[in-house]
Amino acid sequence: MQKPIIKIIVTVFLLAGLIAAGYSVINNNIASEAEGVEKLIKEVKTAKIDLLSDTTSFIETVGTVKAEAQIDVTATTRGTIRGIYFNVGDEVNINKLLASLYDSSTLTNRNNAQTNFVNMQSNLLATERITNETVHQAEIGVQAAEESIKAAEIGLKTSKDNLASARALRDKSNINLKNNAIISFNGYLNTIFSTLDQVNYIIKAEGNIQLPNIEPVLGVKNSSSVNTAKTNYFITREAYTRLTELELTASNIAVNMKKMSETLSLTQNLVDNIIIVLDNTITDANFNSASLSAQKTAFSALRATVVNSETGALSTYQVLENLALVENQETTALQNAVNAAENQLQKTQTGYDNALIVLENAKQTKNQQVLASQSSLDNAEGQFNLAQVQAGDLNIKTPISGKITGKYIEVGAEVNPGQKIAQVSQTDNLKIEINLPSEEIYRISKGEEVVIGENLKGTISSIDPAADPITRKVKVEILYDNKNNDLIQGTFIDVVIPIKKLEKTHSESVFIPLRAVIIAPEGNYVFTVMAGDGAETKLAKKTTVITGKTEGALIEILDGLNTGDELIVEGGKNLEDGETLKIIE
Repeated sequence: MQKPIIKIIVTVFLLAGLIAAGYSVINNNIASEAEGVEKLIKEVKTAKIDLLSDTTSFIETVGTVKAEAQIDVTATTRGTIRGIYFNVGDEVNINKLLASLYDSSTLTNRNNAQTNFVNMQSNLLATERITNETVHQAEIGVQAAEESIKAAEIGLKTSKDNLASARALRDKSNINLKNNAIISFNGYLNTIFSTLDQVNYIIKAEGNIQLPNIEPVLGVKNSSSVNTAKTNYFITREAYTRLTELELTASNIAVNMKKMSETLSLTQNLVDNIIIVLDNTITDANFNSASLSAQKTAFSALRATVVNSETGALSTYQVLENLALVENQETTALQNAVNAAENQLQKTQTGYDNALIVLENAKQTKNQQVLASQSSLDNAEGQFNLAQVQAGDLNIKTPISGKITGKYIEVGAEVNPGQKIAQVSQTDNLKIEINLPSEEIYRISKGEEVVIGENLKGTISSIDPAADPITRKVKVEILYDNKNNDLIQGTFIDVVIPIKKLEKTHSESVFIPLRAVIIAPEGNYVFTVMAGDGAETKLAKKTTVITGKTEGALIEILDGLNTGDELIVEGGKNLEDGETLKIIE
């Protein structure tokens, strides 16, 4: 009896152990699966879409109140404080006398410098009177010499007039030729532009406009012909762009006409490429043989126009190149006559030059004597002015208007240059400094009114052009008229800035953060949140959108989002459609 009972008991224990082991394995598998699911959950931040109203109408921040201007008034010379004419808290105007110093050596030096300056003025006047008479006698001799060369000048003028008349006629002819060349140059530019436009209309090398229905059949017999045409299109367009940037003048039209001829050659080659492309183009139901034949005819005519333009440009260039040679042959004889008249004039000027030497010597003597007297006077004046400035430095004045906010001296004290006397702050006008994220800067502007504290009004006076390299924020200064002493410098105060409303393309569009949009070749899309199987489960939904204009860190969504959609604004770059989400604040 005992043996069967023992066997039954052992069997029961074995079965219980097996069941417990199996339960443990199942629990471990469930835990592993739960852990894997947990790992697949992506953390994101979201925002509700509201097409009917703006999500933000102001920026709230805190600013530091500072004086618009604050300076330390310092002594500029050594001395003893003789008088103090201010107290802390006094309102002062610019150049208000704050304190006076006394220094006996400074005052004595000013009196001596003044006496020396008066003596040097008298000496200069006497020197000028004597030397002026000597110069006058030399000038009479120069006048006599001038009369002797007038006849030679008349002869030279006649020769030059003859040369000028011949050159004028030639120059007029050359100008007309060059002006006509400039007009032709612009006409050739129009030909190239028209050709590029017609070529692009066929092959759509750039832009979105193309001859209707031609794209599927264009150059299908030889697709490389289209690529060759596009390559030559950009080469020709680049050469055309360089031509449009040229500043045409009569002096450079010849070399630029050569460039035009070369560019027209490129244009002809491009038209030949298009004719090859059309030869390799087939017809279908949408693009029939009549349309293809019309394009071939048009480009054949266009080629003839381009060839004629190229021939005309080359011919004009050759004519312009030969202008200098023809002109030189016609004017050589007349120039020789001018040279002979100039030689004659030079001989008659020798006597005049000698008279000028005498006059120049008299002037140099005068200049040297006057310069020496003037130098002595200038030196005396400089010493007097310096002494005046040094004496003036004994009176210490405020360079700005404001309020005395610091006093650092007492009567009888000895002061040195650079020592602080007082501090003046302009508290009537205060500035409030704030720092804003760079993405918000484009929504505010200088001159805009802001709210300070409870209900005070200030004006944005400056916006730094660059952000701080460490904080990545931009400093903004707000100017406030503090004549009623509403604010105290050195304190902090709340600031509310109304922001500009973004201008929508149409009423049903919405602006969202640019970082929320994924740009892909197949189209732009965002991720929104949709409900999963469980009440708490949130899944990612890939949503295709049509984008509009971009403003700063925002982009306009024209279509694809609806009021109430929960948009994923952070964490959406690596999501896939249907992934489980964890929404964080």
